Amino acid sequence: MSDYMDQVATDEEYTIQQREAIELEGTLKRQTYAEYPALHWAREHHLNTRREAMEFDDLHYLFELYKDIGTTPRMCVIKAVQMGLSELFIIQSHIEAGDYGMTVMYVLPKYELRNRFVNNRI
Repeated sequence: MSDYMDQVATDEEYTIQQREAIELEGTLKRQTYAEYPALHWAREHHLNTRREAMEFDDLHYLFELYKDIGTTPRMCVIKAVQMGLSELFIIQSHIEAGDYGMTVMYVLPKYELRNRFVNNRI
């Protein structure tokens, strides 16, 4: 009987821990959205060009840019190609468009490039 009671107590503790973890996760998501909207949208909604969720484990420089872009309206970046900034600017432009009731329009030189850009990103 004691083993059964110990198991019930353990299950209840586990359930409480799960509930607390879910509440904490929700709180962190709300805080992240309030403080860093681009980072929130990248993690929660945006897919990269490979149709995968955005991750920043190996991209610490990009993580910092996602955090700073909302507070740095005239950000200037010197970079190499294929650094992941198109994703950042897409997200930020849509956030600002939503905030100010505007529309985003991308003008690209050829239909083929437009199709590839849209299919991979938007």
